[in-house]
Amino acid sequence: MFTYPIVALLIFFGFLCLTLIIPTRVIAGPWLFLLRSFFPNWRFYHRVGYQPGLWVRVLNEQGWQPWQAWQPRAKRRLRYWIHNPDINLMLANQNLIEHLNADLQKVDSGVQAQGLVSYQLVKDFARHVALSLHASTTAAPSSVSGTLTSPPSRPISQFQFQIRLAPPYQAGDENSAVLTSPALDLSS
Repeated sequence: MFTYPIVALLIFFGFLCLTLIIPTRVIAGPWLFLLRSFFPNWRFYHRVGYQPGLWVRVLNEQGWQPWQAWQPRAKRRLRYWIHNPDINLMLANQNLIEHLNADLQKVDSGVQAQGLVSYQLVKDFARHVALSLHASTTAAPSSVSGTLTSPPSRPISQFQFQIRLAPPYQAGDENSAVLTSPALDLSS
């Protein structure tokens, strides 16, 4: 009557339904906290809420440039169904931002954010984003072929980043900033 694969699927979906219905306790501890980079952030099952995003600006000889958002948007390719390192990297970077936001909500008011490991990781990522955004804004179309070439670059000396909470499908504004870093040197 029932074949083994059908029975296995019924057991799996029954177990899945039970885990959604039965309340469970939250597992926490210092060692599990250190291993959190191996586990994805499963909070998207609870409710749709404000999403933390990274905003970066650079200081060049013309002054502070406007804030620019880092948006993890990936191109869709058929090969990404099998191997998608670029998308995995974007998801890992967004997960860093979400972990920093969670850490900021958990720390006491007297603790400096600069001492958090997640802050240091996001700071390094924001430096990379600042350099790549600066490279994309200083590139100009070539008069011959339409390709991007770099004109004499305006050197950037510092950068700054913000973590903003944005409502779903909207961009956050400066009033929604959870964290604004001090002006940071590119070498730090």
